[in-house]
Amino acid sequence: MKESDLNTLIAHSFNELGGWAYKIPDPQGMAAISSSKRPFDVIADDSQVSWKIESKFSSKGYKAFNVSRLEDHQYEGLKKLHELGNINIRPIVAYGVWEPRKFFDVFFFSFRCFFVEKEPLAIRSVKAKKLIELKEKGYCLSKYKGLLRVDNLQSIIIDPETINGGENGSSGS
Repeated sequence: MKESDLNTLIAHSFNELGGWAYKIPDPQGMAAISSSKRPFDVIADDSQVSWKIESKFSSKGYKAFNVSRLEDHQYEGLKKLHELGNINIRPIVAYGVWEPRKFFDVFFFSFRCFFVEKEPLAIRSVKAKKLIELKEKGYCLSKYKGLLRVDNLQSIIIDPETINGGENGSSGS
């Protein structure tokens, strides 16, 4: 399992559960080295929201997730979408946690969680202990029968208030 598998799973889940999604292909060969950089990994739409998803992945179970794992061009792309202020476009970061033969969980963070320039509650990392706590509170999706239940994604988006102790979930990005 690797990050590209997570992107495929997210796109497939949207497509199977009544939405639409497109996994932006990884650049091949010299294009991977050149200036053609993807601003995020998946574009997904449901009946209410257009999601712009950058994915990160841990294949070693629950480990801290650090915002520094976002490349500069990924951060800037998500930041630009966030700054547009369109409530129907949601830039998010998906963090997949996989423990072989045990579990596969995916957390969906509002970009606000990492928008350190302007968001007073922004964070630089999420510790493993906090991820487990968020899972126990229902703020992740687990792979079930080959899919993630993205049809209720809006209700489990993690925002800065959720990370910093609130229970309100995300009503925006």
